[in-house]
Amino acid sequence: YERLINPIVHSKLKVALIGEGGVGKTTTLHLLMGKTPPTRYIRPTALAMDAFEKIHFANYSLVLWDFAGQERFSKIWKLYFKGADIIFLLADSTLRNIPISKDMFQIIRRDAPHIPIIIIANKQDLPNALDPSIIERIIGAETHPLVAVDMAYRDDILKLLLNTAARHVNIPVPNLPTEEVLHFTEDEGAEEEAGA
Repeated sequence: YERLINPIVHSKLKVALIGEGGVGKTTTLHLLMGKTPPTRYIRPTALAMDAFEKIHFANYSLVLWDFAGQERFSKIWKLYFKGADIIFLLADSTLRNIPISKDMFQIIRRDAPHIPIIIIANKQDLPNALDPSIIERIIGAETHPLVAVDMAYRDDILKLLLNTAARHVNIPVPNLPTEEVLHFTEDEGAEEEAGA
């Protein structure tokens, strides 16, 4: 019954994680899903895009897109963010990366002006990290701090995702803990193993 009805009654919201290679997009995705982050960065050798549809609220499924951030793929980025409902633009909080993130922000604003963009200043635990208030002034948009390898940040980023998604679809967020509003589905393989 659920497999037949869910696609009819559930709408999908596409959330794109965008940023230069190595800023922490995949690690942020792991944080959102409550999974252990990867221990090292593996640079994609080809265009890679992962889509996860495991976070749900109300009658919406959030489809998280994480795709390659290398400059050689930049010409096709706009194909992804034009199809998105929300964009998380990740920066690694370094002086070298912030101008690149600002350029990405301006491209998104130009090509997809109606899509909400959440600026994330990741790697705030590193000694050379710029304060989010400085990044905000450089990029010109509200910026949120993050340490994607620290599970203590998970609730904050989930609240940010939930509030942005709820505003986007114009529904109120109940005054409940985030874990009671968002629902997570397991991997199908994990469900099958648990049932065995």
